Formats: sequence, structure tokens, C-alpha cells
Amino acid sequence: MRHEQGSVTVEAVLLAPVLAIGFLSIVYGSRLVASSQAVQLAADHGARTASTVRYSKMDEVGVEAARLYLDEYRSGCSDARVNVAVDQESDRPSVLVEVECEV
Repeated sequence: MRHEQGSVTVEAVLLAPVLAIGFLSIVYGSRLVASSQAVQLAADHGARTASTVRYSKMDEVGVEAARLYLDEYRSGCSDARVNVAVDQESDRPSVLVEVECEV
């Protein structure tokens, strides 16, 4: 019985870092998923907003809408890059918005 007196303390000391790393991994993963979703939604919002204006303004409006979305929802992005591509050649014009950022 005397040899087991400190066993709970030793187990706690060994288990605490594992639990902390597991918890922090879950927090980091959830923040990464939330940021990824915010970037996707910003691109969707930029494309949707750009598609409602004239061709000459689509680039400007798409970039502004995507940036405002990222700022409004505090996505955690820094140095966001927004690219807008407008396809006017086809019968049905389309807008593609790409958003990249550092998290």
C-alpha cells in the first residue's frame, strides 16, 4: 500500500498534458472550420452581390461585398485577397469570386 501513495498524482501529471493537447486541438479545429466557412460564405456573398449590378461595376462590387462580409462576421482572416472574374462571352454571363486569407 505504501508504494501506491503517489500513483494518482503521477497519473494526473502524465494525463494533464494529453488532455490539454486534445482540448486545444478541438478548439483549433473548430476555429479553422468556422474560418473556412466564413471565407466560403464571403465568396458566395460577393458573387451574389456582383451579379446584381452592371458589368462595368461587377469587379468592384464583388470585392467590396466579400471584404465587408469578412469584416462584419469577424472571420479571423488577415490579409484577405479577393479576385472577381466575370464571364461576359457566354450566353449566360457568370461571376466567379475567389477569397483567400491567412488565418
